[in-house]
Amino acid sequence: MTALDETPTSQPGPASPVQDSSRFWRSIWRTHFYAGIFAMPILVLLAVTGLGILYTDIINDWQYGNLRTVAVGAERVSLDDQRDAAVQQYADWNLDSVTPPKGPRHRRRSP
Repeated sequence: MTALDETPTSQPGPASPVQDSSRFWRSIWRTHFYAGIFAMPILVLLAVTGLGILYTDIINDWQYGNLRTVAVGAERVSLDDQRDAAVQQYADWNLDSVTPPKGPRHRRRSP
């Protein structure tokens, strides 16, 4: 036999504390990465639907502004009379709700 054939085979020994620590932090990072990959679509969905909810009033004012607000008149009209006038004006529509103003000085927000 030659000297090359007599080299001892390396047997895996116990892992050093540095290797254990490195393996631990890599597993933590991998878990965090996969959790982020799985959570990202949910967070994007929440962000998009949140934007829709945030801009609902602005979109409704743009689309149905003439139905949602009225100009301030010289005399006060009761809410029941306003509802009856709206039902007569738009007889083929269903009146779902009437939202009274928050106060006497409530005005429509400017776009």
